[in-house]
Amino acid sequence: MNNSKLENLVNVPCPLIDAYRQLVPESIWETHKIQRRRINDTKFMFKSFITGDGCVYNFENGQAVLYLTNAALNPVLKQNNIADALSQIKEQWNCHVRSEDFSMIQKEALRKNGGAKRYLLSDLGLTEHNNEISFFEIDTKKHLKLNTAQRILAEQVHGKGKRFEQTMELLREIGISKTRIYVLSFEYVQNAVSYSPVARVGGLGSFNSNSNFIASGRDLNANVTPCVVGARRESIV
Repeated sequence: MNNSKLENLVNVPCPLIDAYRQLVPESIWETHKIQRRRINDTKFMFKSFITGDGCVYNFENGQAVLYLTNAALNPVLKQNNIADALSQIKEQWNCHVRSEDFSMIQKEALRKNGGAKRYLLSDLGLTEHNNEISFFEIDTKKHLKLNTAQRILAEQVHGKGKRFEQTMELLREIGISKTRIYVLSFEYVQNAVSYSPVARVGGLGSFNSNSNFIASGRDLNANVTPCVVGARRESIV
């Protein structure tokens, strides 16, 4: 999609299904775009967001795998699938990914600059939060200590290269010394993936909650109402 053709970019409060009906699905901002906007726009700093990032998990050759995708590949946001996807997440915690959607995600993950990246959870140096969720922490001052896989994922989330450095600097200036990336735990993925990969909702915390990125979201009735950023459907020229 040509971003020059996107007009009337808006923040729409959740519920997600209501925001989705107002927005062009592939225009919904991923986390790295929101973080970039936060550098110059304080209104974005203290809001939380449901993001366009697709968070897809599979179990492959004895390894739990995360595929993090752009909004266009996000299986939860696929046209005509949103109500069913959110119903599955609400009732079962996971949305089962259709084979045709997952095939496209795998193909994109093989491309150098594709719309998805593939991560082995075992490479991410995770700390277990509970039986469902694990995380790794980014020290905003000492982020060079991240291992290779952690750094690639952190840059996909927060921005690449200089943009990553700018995001870390902003977090330090606001008083955030550490931020986390949450994913599903190895054993949870192993047990959850039966006949198909599963997807969760991506989320980005406000600066009040350390700007944590959630690749394991399922609480669609959170106490804090997040926003979704995108272009209104009628704004495409």
